[in-house]
Amino acid sequence: MSTLVYIDIETLPGDTAPDLQELNAIEYIVSQGAHPKNLKDQTKIDLWYVNKQEQLNQKHIDDNLANEAKQKEQHAKQALNSMQGTIFCVSLAIEDGPVETFTGNESIILEEILTCLEGFKNNAYTSFCFVGHNVYFDLGFLFHKAIKLKSPLRHVLPRSKDRNLIIDTNKQWNLGQYGKYTKLADIAAFLGIEQKDEIDGSQVWDAYKRGNLDQIIQHCESDVEVVREIYKLIK
Repeated sequence: MSTLVYIDIETLPGDTAPDLQELNAIEYIVSQGAHPKNLKDQTKIDLWYVNKQEQLNQKHIDDNLANEAKQKEQHAKQALNSMQGTIFCVSLAIEDGPVETFTGNESIILEEILTCLEGFKNNAYTSFCFVGHNVYFDLGFLFHKAIKLKSPLRHVLPRSKDRNLIIDTNKQWNLGQYGKYTKLADIAAFLGIEQKDEIDGSQVWDAYKRGNLDQIIQHCESDVEVVREIYKLIK
């Protein structure tokens, strides 16, 4: 019988924001163009050019703001891509054991996870079954990082053929319906399971920029505890 590992990870965007030109950002057009031919009075013509320049200046400001917003949005999305984003922390609990959290350099995180799992092995044939909410994201992120960093953890994580070693509480809750997703927080609230965190996954990047690192760790650990409770209720 496999050993259950409840797991959750929190990820951040990469260090480099997308280039605005690669995003096909809005280009500012500086040409005012010619005034309407029906304007004959020079005072009105001059006023038209003044108003036109004010419009162009405002458009320039608006376009710059739109470009910055697009860049920030695309940068934040890097956290969802294992080939662009980075791991901030990983929390896990083995069976009914305490939740442990690993953070810092990605290589160190992977090494500490491996040490934790290897330390729990009873023998060479011990296998781990990973349980999480939308856990394919978490495992995929770890697997890709393990390959890039040449970490032995990649040999411990389940592969595509090891479906029996992956349990997704989202799929369990939705009876395997394809494309159906229910937030972990919503399931917990429905079942009356206490959540100890103050943010959700969409707020992790903002919390990081504010320097609220403990808040992110608390969220990650809370998700592991909630996943464990939900799994026990529906298994």
